[in-house]
Amino acid sequence: MADRKATNMWQGFTIVELLVAVAILALLVALLLPAVQSSRESARAANCKNHLRQLALALATYEATYREFPIGAASAPYRTMGVSWVVPTLPFLEETALADAYDRGSMHSGDIGLHAANRRVVAGKVIPVLRCPSSPFPELEAPVLTKAQLAAISYVGIAGATPGDGFVEHRVSRCCLPTLDGEIGASGMLPPGRSV
Repeated sequence: MADRKATNMWQGFTIVELLVAVAILALLVALLLPAVQSSRESARAANCKNHLRQLALALATYEATYREFPIGAASAPYRTMGVSWVVPTLPFLEETALADAYDRGSMHSGDIGLHAANRRVVAGKVIPVLRCPSSPFPELEAPVLTKAQLAAISYVGIAGATPGDGFVEHRVSRCCLPTLDGEIGASGMLPPGRSV
């Protein structure tokens, strides 16, 4: 009987053994966590590259359809801010309904802060292909003037190089804003005010 009591006493874990086991598990988790984070970031980077491929394909399809690329930043009537290259590209990104609902021809059509109808069209709308999952910016944000939740786009069109640092190119001073004091590059694929 005494032997049975002695063997029963040693069947459980002691506090020290439990703490050692927990410490080993914590160490293993700490060693594996960077690998998991690295694989997640690798997946996000692959997703970003896929989005860029989809945008390039949409722009190439636009060019094949219309024999030119979309205007980088179009001027609206009365020299107010017009729409960017994103809006005419939307049908080639499977967003035809959104493109059809967007007013492209009225005053301030490209300025969501001043164009209430277009603000209602895009408020709360996130187009996944226009967002990089690695972006540090929030998916939706509410600018002070609009008070509407608007999506932040991760990608921009290239209008051209700036005239500094020895680059020689044609520059455009009139574009999509009513002020004429800026210089905008015009040798890229999506320059303001004209199609390539």
